Amino acid sequence: TLEVGNAAYASNWEEGDADHQKIIGLIIYRSNLPPRLLSGNLSPLLLENYMS
Repeated sequence: TLEVGNAAYASNWEEGDADHQKIIGLIIYRSNLPPRLLSGNLSPLLLENYMS
């Protein structure tokens, strides 16, 4: 997911309008969060926990 954030940052986002910049900012922010799955009332399933 870090590659997605790096690609979004390198996409000349500063030349876009305010809405475009906001969307790219959200993509960059979300790409830095760990991937997780939520299922009902269970705790989140993190990739690190699943692989250990």
